[in-house]
Amino acid sequence: VDMHHAENLLALVRHLDLQDVTLVVHDWGGPIGFGAFAQEPDRVRNLLVMNTTIFPMPDEGFTYTNFPSPENPWSSMPDRIADDAWGGVAAAIILASTSNSGSPASATIASYINQFQNNLFAEASPEYVFSEPFRSVANVRSSKRKVRQTPVWGHGYTYEDSVHGLQDNNAFYDDMQRIVPHEWGPDGRNIDASGHFGQLDPAGKAEVIAQWHAALPRMAERTFTYPDEGHFIEEVKGPEMAQSILEMNWPPDG
Repeated sequence: VDMHHAENLLALVRHLDLQDVTLVVHDWGGPIGFGAFAQEPDRVRNLLVMNTTIFPMPDEGFTYTNFPSPENPWSSMPDRIADDAWGGVAAAIILASTSNSGSPASATIASYINQFQNNLFAEASPEYVFSEPFRSVANVRSSKRKVRQTPVWGHGYTYEDSVHGLQDNNAFYDDMQRIVPHEWGPDGRNIDASGHFGQLDPAGKAEVIAQWHAALPRMAERTFTYPDEGHFIEEVKGPEMAQSILEMNWPPDG
């Protein structure tokens, strides 16, 4: 899925002929955004990275097979939650990321599932906005497939699609892991980069940040970690990210 989205994004980038891009990526938007722009690296001026990775997830600490708990890991949640309840899970995850907690309690998820299934979220509320797309069965199944794939996020993997047949994105990840440091790191243009990471989430742990710093050393100059925040860091640290973008594009020294 990420590989095909990257191809579509690349087609749009070329059509619009985007230049001097500040590439801002989060979650699966990391592989999608990097996968697209790695094919046109000169178009990118600088980067802002949030809770995402294009590298193999380190085994140390939180992973999506033991977070939030080994008994109820995130990667197996699609098999425990019915399709018509998945929107309530999405709403609960957003709540966790805006209330200084890494993952919602089971009772909270159950409450949000009930509100979703009974259309109780106030329109325009964050919970409503994030849950409504999951009234589509196609969206639910696409989301669940991504969650099931989180244990191999960044490793490259294969899977069988009922419509498109065997899908293999190993080369896709290999290319990103080679191109990103070569083109945007010290061996290339050494572009400016910033990282903002909520650390109550596997994609924000120190070992993932170290992978980014190894590939893009300039990110170490402008990395911000939030020990008490979860995955959706943009929901709570938007002003801080905006400041990073301003400083990368219009530094105080000119």
